[in-house]
Amino acid sequence: MKKSGGIVALISSICGILAAYIALRLVGIEYGSSVTMHDITVFGTWNDGFFAYVFRDFDLVSVSRWGGILFAMAAFTLAVICLNVEKRLPAVLLIICAAAGIVIGVPLVKLFMTMALIGGVLAISPTPNQLQYSQLTCLI
Repeated sequence: MKKSGGIVALISSICGILAAYIALRLVGIEYGSSVTMHDITVFGTWNDGFFAYVFRDFDLVSVSRWGGILFAMAAFTLAVICLNVEKRLPAVLLIICAAAGIVIGVPLVKLFMTMALIGGVLAISPTPNQLQYSQLTCLI
């Protein structure tokens, strides 16, 4: 199950990287957004203080596109590690990375990160040879 989960996550993360790149180039890397941090108020207005300086050109849609490509590349790396390592930590990190990609990414990247999440779950699940008889009876 570990190899098959790694292969599923590998293929879906490659497709996620391509989808994020297409979304990034389709509208533009720097421009093409209507939602900015100026539309969101947390503590009063954005016209004064440190937050006005830091977030003056902060664009939520661009962060979504760049976050999608970042998490898709991280999922690709973790999928390759899942293929070659017998431990479960890379699979757990792959699940966390895919969940973050689902939250942050654009809709097409969300689809592929969902498939990477399924691959991570497959990679973390034990094979029938690893289960003992007592564990199998508890599952029934």
